[in-house]
Amino acid sequence: MRRFFLPCTLCLLSLSIVSPAMVAQERDITVTILYDNLWYDDRLEFDWGFAALIEIGERTVLLDTGTRGDMFMRNLRTLEKNAADIDALVISHTHGDHTGGMEALFASGARPTVYLLGAFPGELRQRTSAVTTVIEPEPGDEIVEGVFTTGQVGQAIPEQAVAIETAVGLVVITGCAHPGVVEMTQRVRNLSEEPIHLVIGGFHLIGATGQQLQAAVQGIQALEVEKVGVTHCSGMPAIAAFSRAYGRDFVPLGVGRVLTFPSPR
Repeated sequence: MRRFFLPCTLCLLSLSIVSPAMVAQERDITVTILYDNLWYDDRLEFDWGFAALIEIGERTVLLDTGTRGDMFMRNLRTLEKNAADIDALVISHTHGDHTGGMEALFASGARPTVYLLGAFPGELRQRTSAVTTVIEPEPGDEIVEGVFTTGQVGQAIPEQAVAIETAVGLVVITGCAHPGVVEMTQRVRNLSEEPIHLVIGGFHLIGATGQQLQAAVQGIQALEVEKVGVTHCSGMPAIAAFSRAYGRDFVPLGVGRVLTFPSPR
């Protein structure tokens, strides 16, 4: 099993690169990394996989569920989050390191509406619809007020990301970005005229060549993304490349990282 530790130098950077908006006293919108193979909060367990919790007003959206349901639920409880409060679950793509915690979540009694792309396997849709409501989203569909999906991006590995409307611009979260982080961010740009404040998540750049890393960095910069955070399946060379390119606008991530943003309303 592949695991990565968050380098201590990046931990130190986190003290200085977060914008005032991210630490505003009125924390209307919160994004918490619940599951990751990078470490941030030593109270939590880390493992290969990804999940992020979005709290916006009284509504809660979960993007993915990590690999191991027991670990996912322990991290949720450690952070004093209630599974029953999750209104919607968005599955970015069907790999086990993003869907592995679904059964444990449902076993807890939680019944969020689940957003599954139409291109996902029918077996997953049938199994999920036997437990709770399943919706097949289209590009730009609203998950809850202020959070929308990219809809399907890519064909070989269909995937969706989510975008959050904040007072400082859009915050985009990708699970793995198998179709390409630039392509998924471009979809958000096509769906909204709002500036993109931050893109975070897995960028699927493990094993990428230097040229491929440079193309990803330049592609994100060309879309005028203000800040970036790189984790999960991105690989340490990609984290280093984006950190060098973005400097103080690079946001270190890992399990337990909490980001806050002012509400646009």
